[in-house]
Amino acid sequence: MEFEAAAKTDVGKLRSENEDAFHVDTKRGLFIVADGLGGHLGGEVASRMAVEEIVSYMTTRNRDEVDERLLRNAVISAHEKIYDRSREDQSLLGMGTTVVVAVITERILWLAHVGDSRAYVLSERGLAQLTEDHMLMYPFKKQGENLGEHQQRHLYRGPLSRAVGVEESVTVDTREYEFEDEGLLLCTDGLTDMLLDNEIEEALRTYAAPHEACDSLIRMANEKGGIDNITVIVMRRGKDA
Repeated sequence: MEFEAAAKTDVGKLRSENEDAFHVDTKRGLFIVADGLGGHLGGEVASRMAVEEIVSYMTTRNRDEVDERLLRNAVISAHEKIYDRSREDQSLLGMGTTVVVAVITERILWLAHVGDSRAYVLSERGLAQLTEDHMLMYPFKKQGENLGEHQQRHLYRGPLSRAVGVEESVTVDTREYEFEDEGLLLCTDGLTDMLLDNEIEEALRTYAAPHEACDSLIRMANEKGGIDNITVIVMRRGKDA
């Protein structure tokens, strides 16, 4: 399976440090985005550790071993290392990170995620969010469906209900998705806090080349205020896929 993919990260307009991390491996079909929490030092360390540990865990396994259990265990392994590190170094106490991991094998997309970094697929049917934000207010989303999208976004923002590395244990959401002829977007909330889904979809449809789509999304998020670090991965199937 061949993919065309690009990634870009930007510090945004208000932050002085970038606490996001990402990984792109088109050969293995492995894509990761993480958004660090816990101050400029802890957040940067946590997101980097999460990406490095998940990559290490996944690359020691055969592609035919990939399933929801494997992805869950990879994220839990990262969680344990981050949690232990924060207990050993008091300057890092309380650090953590969101994470969203995607692995594509043949026509299957495997996902694992914790926090509010997101995975979307783009198809002829439109742009669809495949992950559910782990926010304290997110379970009340149904009660506000009559509100406008901007009002909904403001209502549901707030503390995370889950993050990698913060508590002694973590629950990882996983899913399997039939992935045919679609594009994939992974991103941190620095993008989705600034842009509506229809704005994201328009950019993805306007720019077919992944690197151009990444540039456009980052630019648009910064034009809307860029209040946080912004990281995006855009993947499309290669022409011969």
